[in-house]
Amino acid sequence: MNVAITIWNDRVSPVCDSARSLLLVNVKGGDVIQKHHQQFPDSSPICQVEALLDLQVDVLICGAITMPLANVVEAQGIQIVPFVTGKVDQVLEAFLNDGLRSGEFYMPGRTGNRRARFHRRRRGHFL
Repeated sequence: MNVAITIWNDRVSPVCDSARSLLLVNVKGGDVIQKHHQQFPDSSPICQVEALLDLQVDVLICGAITMPLANVVEAQGIQIVPFVTGKVDQVLEAFLNDGLRSGEFYMPGRTGNRRARFHRRRRGHFL
């Protein structure tokens, strides 16, 4: 499985849409086989999705992500783990140990599932 984490310095980038770097991690049987940094296109969301497809990403871990970008990413079969914050190495370790579900790495204000959050925001309510 190939996991991509949007990065800014040594942390998860707070906004996926404006991220310019990824940490790419190849995971097999819960173990990290290989990891390296990759530049992320600073152009359109379509170019970003094409880059994820070219890199054969299965899972994208990121901070906030706009609904249009999330829809296109998910339509391509890439699982998104959104609204994550923290140091990249700690987030990766938590992901590998199923610890992202605990809420420790959620962005402030994150509650419920992503779709519900986007739906409320569209209607003018913010969490």
